[in-house]
Amino acid sequence: MHLFCQFASAPLQPQQQAKTQHANSKVMRLLSSGIMASTLAVALLFVHVCTAEIPKEEDNASTPGLLAFTVIDTKAHDPQLFTQGLVFDKGNLIESSGLYNKSFVRTYNAQTNKTVRQQKLPNHLFAEGITLFNDQLLLLSWRAGVLTALNPHTLTPLKTLQYEGEGWGITHDGYMLYTSDGSHILTVRTPKSFAIDRTLAVLDPATGQKLDRLNELEFAQDMIWANRWQTNVIYRINPLSGDVTGRVNLETLVPLEHKNSRQSVLNGIAYDPKQDAFWITGKNWPQRHLIKILAP
Repeated sequence: MHLFCQFASAPLQPQQQAKTQHANSKVMRLLSSGIMASTLAVALLFVHVCTAEIPKEEDNASTPGLLAFTVIDTKAHDPQLFTQGLVFDKGNLIESSGLYNKSFVRTYNAQTNKTVRQQKLPNHLFAEGITLFNDQLLLLSWRAGVLTALNPHTLTPLKTLQYEGEGWGITHDGYMLYTSDGSHILTVRTPKSFAIDRTLAVLDPATGQKLDRLNELEFAQDMIWANRWQTNVIYRINPLSGDVTGRVNLETLVPLEHKNSRQSVLNGIAYDPKQDAFWITGKNWPQRHLIKILAP
């Protein structure tokens, strides 16, 4: 991680502080335990006044194949949305927006952006990934350990279930649920109880390297597609083996004003089966794009 820091001349606003706390907490969780505590404390103290380079996903022979894509549509995206999850449903997009005291779920028309409905979430819940399963919208929370099932037509809560650990992304294959927690592990869960059925270690088959920081998830074309937090890459993952079978580098779609941001990063994958294409966006991005990923 390369940091370029300067002293801040004014304190951050409350929403910026919440975003920074979210990023700092995730960074601390992922840092090696071998780093001295004193060094770690100093580093985190300056995170909120630093601009950091987004980690680069290098293209070389040992990494999974780079998948080409084409942009077939671009629409405006509300930059106030701190995107955590994205789902396409019958011409609408359903999006979860995070941050404590500010989390909500919004349904809006994919073509016009007109809001169909919106539901604010309890202040103590930091909204994370969502998926639409068996006519229920399932919403993860970051650290509360609460899965909320919402009525997808009204966005009113139906029930909650408890789980251990952090919640980042969630998707399903029509039978089982898959969740991420920021590590290289995907957890396969039973829909009725949300109990753990098994886990998948996501690895680069060429090197055996763990692919950590897995975030937003989508199941499409018989594969799991995953954002990797603080990168511009979406990975294609075999749901049986956990092997990475391809990757899509979306660096060219990152808005200019967010090129070096560690908060307003790529996050959000929603598959439109009719067009066999994916809506993608990012936290606080002003646009969303419909992309077709080309074979293989």
